[in-house]
Amino acid sequence: MLHLVSQPAALELLPQRIMAGDAVLLQRAALWAALAARAEAAGVNALIAKQVQVYVLQEWLTVNGVTAEQLAAKVQVIDYPGMVTLTERHAGNAAWN
Repeated sequence: MLHLVSQPAALELLPQRIMAGDAVLLQRAALWAALAARAEAAGVNALIAKQVQVYVLQEWLTVNGVTAEQLAAKVQVIDYPGMVTLTERHAGNAAWN
């Protein structure tokens, strides 16, 4: 399943409801939780520890002046075609607002 996360608060609940092999795409305000220096990165790291792939869109990084080097380890940067591929690869999706 592909989980579309827009708010960092969702990262508190997500680790209990996600399975290995799922993927998470951090969007909008949730992007900030992917920064290694932020306290919210603990939620992202908990997902990665569960073998969940975590992604952010390059376009969101660019708009917000964030570089890939600022992200927590193992967070992957993708573009819009990559997001389409993720959607095709996962049977379902869930939006976390």
